[in-house]
Amino acid sequence: MMPQRILIILNLSLVFIAFLLILNLFGAQITPLGRAAVPRAGLCVINYQGQFTATNDLDRCCMEAAKQLVCRRDHQFSAAGATEWTCQTGAAGVKIMLDHPARRYCVKQPYY
Repeated sequence: MMPQRILIILNLSLVFIAFLLILNLFGAQITPLGRAAVPRAGLCVINYQGQFTATNDLDRCCMEAAKQLVCRRDHQFSAAGATEWTCQTGAAGVKIMLDHPARRYCVKQPYY
């Protein structure tokens, strides 16, 4: 037979997991663990083979833009919005497109 204390801890854990599952059922968004949910101004669009994907993870976008060979000023318009900077390694590869606030944020990062 298990001690009473272990049963109480187990029951509380199961209640917490059930609560999270009910929240998920109703579509509530829970902040990812380990990341701060800080809204940042800026638009980052990733273009690969003509497919445009806007991302809201500006830190990861800045890291990917820093990996590219060249960043140049290039005005682009997509469904996600207007961007002013394009970072890419080659003509056929991935293009990281940033607007001015996103570019300013990226330049301030130590890895950029």
